[in-house]
This record gives sequence, C-alpha cells and structure tokens, in this order.
Amino acid sequence: ELGGYPSIQIKGDDGNYYFYAHFRGGSLLQSQEGARIEQGQTLGVIGEPACAQGTQPHLHFQAYSSRITGNSTASNVQPIVTKAFGAL
Repeated sequence: ELGGYPSIQIKGDDGNYYFYAHFRGGSLLQSQEGARIEQGQTLGVIGEPACAQGTQPHLHFQAYSSRITGNSTASNVQPIVTKAFGAL
C-alpha cells in the first residue's frame, strides 16, 4: 500500500522492479507472488483523486534496480522506459 491505497510490485524480465500505486480499493489484480504478468494485462483501476492527494487520478510509477524495501532508492526511469518503448 502507498498512503493506504493498493499498490503492486513487479519484477520485470529485465531484472528491474516496477512499482505501481494509487489503485482503486478492491480493483488490484490478485495474483500469487512469483506469478507471471503478461504485457498488456490489466493490473487494476486507477483510484479516485483523493488517493492522489487532491490531484487528478493518475498512476504512481517507479522503477528500481533491486527488490523494493522500505529504504529503497528509485532509479531514473527514463532509460528504462526509453528502452522498453524503443523495443516496440
């Protein structure tokens, strides 16, 4: 959870860990740890503005080079996203 709202952490095939948050309560994909999530698979429904501290609904996204813990430092996502979209 992030701020009391559902979140999910996914280990990508590239070895990076991806963190998504601010989903609507009860909408998050329920899967077993270690289960494979396919490209394009719906993870959940973006939450209401209140879960984003008064901003418009949005998806919180971070990338990490190692498993996310309470003291993890996020990576610069630009090279990761550029590489991913460049491969499409």
